[in-house]
Amino acid sequence: MQIGAPRGFLRSQFNVQQSTLVQFRSKSTVSTHLDSINNSSNITIEETYSRKTPLEHVLLRPGMYVGSTAPRLDPNQYIPEFTSSTGEDELMVKMVPSPTPLITHPALIKIIDEILVNASDNLQRSKSTTTLSITLNPGTLKDPSDPTSELFVSPKISIVNNGPTIPVLIHKTEKIYLQNLLFGHLLTGSNFNDNTGKTTGGRHGYGAKLSNIFSSEFEVECNDVENGRKFKGKWRNNMRDMIEENVTENVESIDQSYAVPHDDSVTFKGINKNADYTLITLKPDLNALKINNSKVIPPDDHLAIIRRIVDLAGSSSFKEVYLNGERIGVGDFKGYSGIFSNYDPIYTKVNDRWEVAIAQCTEGGGHTSFINNIATSRGGTHVNHIMGQIVKAVQEQFKKKYPSLAVPSGVLVKNNVRVFINGRVEDAGFDSQSKEFLTTEVREYGSRVGLGEGFLKKVVGGEVFENLRRIVEEGQRSRFRKLMEPKAKKKGINVPKLDDANWAGTENSRNCTLILTEGDSAKALAVSGLEIVGRDEYGVFPLRGKILNVRDVSTNVLGKNSEVKSLCTILGLDFGKKYDTEEEMQTLRYGKVMVMTDQDPDGSHIKGLIINFVRYFWPALLMAKPNFVGMFTTPLVKAFRGKEELSFGSMAEYKEWSEKNERSGEGKKYR
Repeated sequence: MQIGAPRGFLRSQFNVQQSTLVQFRSKSTVSTHLDSINNSSNITIEETYSRKTPLEHVLLRPGMYVGSTAPRLDPNQYIPEFTSSTGEDELMVKMVPSPTPLITHPALIKIIDEILVNASDNLQRSKSTTTLSITLNPGTLKDPSDPTSELFVSPKISIVNNGPTIPVLIHKTEKIYLQNLLFGHLLTGSNFNDNTGKTTGGRHGYGAKLSNIFSSEFEVECNDVENGRKFKGKWRNNMRDMIEENVTENVESIDQSYAVPHDDSVTFKGINKNADYTLITLKPDLNALKINNSKVIPPDDHLAIIRRIVDLAGSSSFKEVYLNGERIGVGDFKGYSGIFSNYDPIYTKVNDRWEVAIAQCTEGGGHTSFINNIATSRGGTHVNHIMGQIVKAVQEQFKKKYPSLAVPSGVLVKNNVRVFINGRVEDAGFDSQSKEFLTTEVREYGSRVGLGEGFLKKVVGGEVFENLRRIVEEGQRSRFRKLMEPKAKKKGINVPKLDDANWAGTENSRNCTLILTEGDSAKALAVSGLEIVGRDEYGVFPLRGKILNVRDVSTNVLGKNSEVKSLCTILGLDFGKKYDTEEEMQTLRYGKVMVMTDQDPDGSHIKGLIINFVRYFWPALLMAKPNFVGMFTTPLVKAFRGKEELSFGSMAEYKEWSEKNERSGEGKKYR
């Protein structure tokens, strides 16, 4: 175990201005410190300071290589839900939010993912790589109800892909077969030439060796038709012991039919055993992975592994992906992006290296992203770059189309959409060997990732954008509710120029009508009418011109508008209520509004603004009570013939009558 040197030693080593005396005292401090360690702990210096082999270091510090061994809340809280299809041996899948928090062990998932990514890398080496077949057994206990029960079947995962395999040849320098070198020795591989612009998943020479190290048993089988050989190798004891190495000569591709299973536990569905293939089988060492409370793969990890297999079925170019003998029916990346939501995603193929899709999301938003077939569950520069373009387009459209609405923040946009990204980056760099976060700068991707104008137009012109608009509007209404204190239903209120109905704010409120007039002069006319109908059921309030269009102003402007405040107080409207129940209806001070304005364009505009005000904040009120806002119509034009009188409520109505009767000659008789 490596530990830091004592602080005094660091000072004497790096502080060049320190005096000789101080240096001497620092050395004495080191000596005293080491003596105290010796005496108090009864351990030797050699036991305190040690050197580990690379393999020992991997086992001792797995977090540096495969991620944390501690359980964590998985960054992706979606799990696969399978249904049978009408096709033979095909599983249809939907990704659904986990009903309970998904707690997984990153290191366990990573050692399996390393093999899956290796298989996917083979797609770039040859077009003959078409099929991936996985056999996954999480293990079973003799007594499944008892976690301490003995194992009945050990956890085991087999991954086989067709296409060119690793040549079964002896490395002339290392004097061992390539399979032994690449799977049984750290810091080996084909990924050390940084001048080729590779877009595969491997990079540092660890990869599959880590899977071997964290397995109690690890097997490799390579069928190399070109060289006429088949290699079988087996390791145990965390890659320490290679217990089997068998090479069979004269392998020929003599039969293109699909093979029967290799044995009872490995499924070769879709794989021709007489052609090239690569088979990796591992038994995870749960103790080495510090999953000490389980002898089988925990259920949440099992789900996460299956989800990762579904990921590959949709994000890679494998034509067929099988899980335990059944084909996963996902299709291409566009189809894959559609299994996460009931909303159709907007998809674009940016170029040969990049695919992007976006869908409305009601489960908190987020991203599902892959770089070189690696699941970047924590995101990275690619997610930030693509989301930045989407956020910018949404914000610019808001400013243009809805100037009165607050421009949504980037966080708000990200929390209400799910973005799907499938890309390839040359010599991709990550923040750790677990490869969950891409660190490569955008300028170093080796390709451009500019979202096209057509794609962005679909984003800002579709349901994704409209959902964001609704969220922003509701947020604006919510802030307005806080600015406008709800008024309790009461009889005596103080609003200037209001002639309140006697029954307003009482148990008879539902029978009351508030007459809204266009100015003080019109109010006088309405009040004079109350002398006839009485003041119990009718109140009058004069409007000072047109009220605000509540859809086109900010929350602060609305909150300061006295006209809006007065209407809310008089009617007893509460921004915290919907008025979709009889109980809430009974809290209103008036049961109806009557708009009394001139029949000219200004009067019509005022009526529309009042209806707009109620409909914008309380649409359910107008749905439950369509006649809540009514009109008091006065004639704009009158036509007379003797004692006969015709009234018209608008100029359009009068002109229609006039033109019709002018043609018949009847209109000339009226004045």
